[in-house]
Amino acid sequence: MIKNERNRVIDALPQYKQKLDDALLEEACRQWCDFDIPEKLEDENYADFRRRIIEDIPKRSDGKGFAEFYREICDQNYYIYADTISRDSSFYYIGEMSETIRFLSDVENKLEGQQGQFINWVHVSYNLAEALEESPTETAKGIGDAFQEINEKYGENIVRDLYNSKSAVLPEEMLNAAEYMHIGGKLEHINGLCSVGFFMPDEFEQFGDLEKHKAIEYMNNGGDVEQIYNAIFAAEQTGGYPQFEQTM
Repeated sequence: MIKNERNRVIDALPQYKQKLDDALLEEACRQWCDFDIPEKLEDENYADFRRRIIEDIPKRSDGKGFAEFYREICDQNYYIYADTISRDSSFYYIGEMSETIRFLSDVENKLEGQQGQFINWVHVSYNLAEALEESPTETAKGIGDAFQEINEKYGENIVRDLYNSKSAVLPEEMLNAAEYMHIGGKLEHINGLCSVGFFMPDEFEQFGDLEKHKAIEYMNNGGDVEQIYNAIFAAEQTGGYPQFEQTM
C-alpha cells in the first residue's frame, strides 16, 4: 500500500510517530493477553488477577512469538492509526483510539457500508468529543446507536446512504434526516439542510407532517436551503412557495 500524505506526516514528525508507536504497542499487548479487567477489581488484587490470566494462557506467558505478533498488528493497523492521529493529534485521546476504531469498524460491517468509511467516522467522533466535552468512545457509541435505530425504523437503504455519505453527523440530526428521507426527501439535500440547522431537534421537531412534506416538495423542486423556513411558512400563509430558480 502506498502511503498517503497523512501517513508521511507520521514519519516526518517525531511527536506523531511516538503516539502511533504507543497506540500500536498497546493494541498488540491487549490482543496478546486478550482479557478484560473487572470494573470493581481492587487495586491490591490487580497483580494476582494478571498472574491468573497469564497462567490461563501458558503459551503466551513467556512472551515467545510476541515480536512477530506485534509486527502483524502493525501491518494490519498502521494506516488506520496513522490517518487518525495525523488528522489532528492536538486533541486526540490516543488511549481510546483502538476501542473507537474497533467499535466503528464493527458498525460498518453490520451495515455493510462503504469499505473504509469507518475511519472518517472515527474522525467525526473525535471532533464531536472535543466539542461535546465527552470521550470519543461515548461519542462513537451515540453514533452507532443512531445508526441502529435508523436501520430498525427506516431500513438498510436509508441507513447505508447516511453512513456512506456522512451527510449528517450529530446523532439527533441523523435520526431526523432519516425520517426526512423516509417520507420522500433526497439524500443530496441532507448536508445543506444540516448547515442551516434544519434537522436539529428544536427545529425539526416543531414541524408537523404537513410542514415536513412542504419542505420536501420545496427542496425536491430546486429550492434553496437558505430559504427553507420562509418556504414552509409562506406556503402556509399563501398556499404557494417563494420564487426560486428550478434546477434539474
